Amino acid sequence: MHKHAIDVASGDESVCLSVDEMIDYLKNKLTVEQRRTFEAHLDECRLCGEAVEGVRLYPDKEELREIVGSPKNFFSLHSPWVNFLSHHWQGAYALAAALVICLAALVYLNVKEKPHEAAFAEYFAPYPSAVPLVRSQQSQSALEAAFERYAAKDYEAALPLFQELLAAEPQRTALIRFYMGICYLATDEPQRAISIFQKELDDSASQFHDPAEWYLALAFLKANDTEKCKSVLKRIILRPGIYQERAASLLARLK
Repeated sequence: MHKHAIDVASGDESVCLSVDEMIDYLKNKLTVEQRRTFEAHLDECRLCGEAVEGVRLYPDKEELREIVGSPKNFFSLHSPWVNFLSHHWQGAYALAAALVICLAALVYLNVKEKPHEAAFAEYFAPYPSAVPLVRSQQSQSALEAAFERYAAKDYEAALPLFQELLAAEPQRTALIRFYMGICYLATDEPQRAISIFQKELDDSASQFHDPAEWYLALAFLKANDTEKCKSVLKRIILRPGIYQERAASLLARLK
């Protein structure tokens, strides 16, 4: 069994677990006695328990050995804190392990949950504003105020303004609804965006059919529904238009 972390200040062996021990424990490489000792320590040390859970979540355990090394190695990179923590916190090494390993696990889980975030960021661009801004005007209409916030990319402020307009100006439903969809997509609410863009596609009178279809594909991508995203992209590719090339490029990337 690997040695426990060594206290920097005193040189004595500390009671906290090393990253190597955690990995060997999870891979069932410890003897019965070592495992009993290990689990007894986990019952008493919350920090090591958090660190073990971080190791469990990380997919490549051997890679983790190289990234983290050991709590001692981690602290050697942060030497200004070593003396303080070694005198004031017996579990300093375990804290280092918990922080570093859990951070690695969180990064991994974020990538796992949103594998196409980079593609979305590359292909998403807000649709141009439909209302030109005339800043010399003394007063603004409600529509102009909404589009001013939209043009400034203040989508959270634009959304409630568009929502009010949707009820106040039913003759502009398609216009307002479409831009609400863009705002939802830009504020990380893809499911709401999907609902709106699908309504646009169902509305035969909508002037935003083609852009709504493109943004629908991006909304599915944002929602991590890759198959539905691909299905919409394939439809776009079959029809000549300004989104055809972009759709083909994104589809190739997803494959």
